[in-house]
Amino acid sequence: MKQVTELAYGKINLYLDVLGKRKDGYHNIKSVMQTVSLSDTVTVTKAETVSMTCSDPTLTCGEDNLCIQAARVFFAAYGRSGCHVHLNKTLPRQAGMGGGSADGAAVLRGLNRLYGEPFPLGNLCALGAKIGADVPFCVLGGGAALAEGIGEILSPFPSLPPCHLVVVGGKSRISTPKAYGVLDTLPSMGQGNFDAFAAAMKKGDLTAIGQALYNRFEDAVPESQVILEHLLKNGACGARMTGSGATVYGLFSDKLSADTACRALRAAGYTAVTATPV
Repeated sequence: MKQVTELAYGKINLYLDVLGKRKDGYHNIKSVMQTVSLSDTVTVTKAETVSMTCSDPTLTCGEDNLCIQAARVFFAAYGRSGCHVHLNKTLPRQAGMGGGSADGAAVLRGLNRLYGEPFPLGNLCALGAKIGADVPFCVLGGGAALAEGIGEILSPFPSLPPCHLVVVGGKSRISTPKAYGVLDTLPSMGQGNFDAFAAAMKKGDLTAIGQALYNRFEDAVPESQVILEHLLKNGACGARMTGSGATVYGLFSDKLSADTACRALRAAGYTAVTATPV
């Protein structure tokens, strides 16, 4: 086998609380992440050196790209080097959907397949943690998980029940470090109820889940409130921003309602697509 292709699924945060800043400058979080059907596509080919191309000409393909970093980390552990990565980019950038992390994770999974699966899943997640806090979750490739620490400590968690989502792009972009910086200057405002959220997820009660969704970063991204209101007015049983923003999603029990809301958001000038949990 000389080439493999992996889907790099985006993620949404169903619950995201920032617990405080650590001495090393990172922040401890408590987050439940869920993969969704929106994805990039990563193709990894055996080669003599590490290189990369991308369908998006504005995206750098140098050493700061997580795909390249993932390849370097993999080969440092494996003891040999050489691959070409081609990224077909469709997930929005700096939007809170973990696109870069998903791409890096897809490279790790792809290389592992390409070289006969030398690393079990746990080891592959540990390699992912070296390049980004969200990467270990994305290495799993699907489902939901509870992420703690800086995001690298993963525990099994129930996935969303069958439902439909409307994913709406915010009109601004904010980097994760900048969002944390804004959050550090704000007093504690909203408070999530993790126990209520976990109980709703365990029951698979979509209405209760919608009521218990939480994202602390919404305090730092005022724009998100306008989109949240649009989604709720158009029938979402719950809506939240994902990650540090500015993408917002709404949960819907049926496809017809999701499609109707999606059209309404587009008519209001937003970029909106439908998706499902993966």
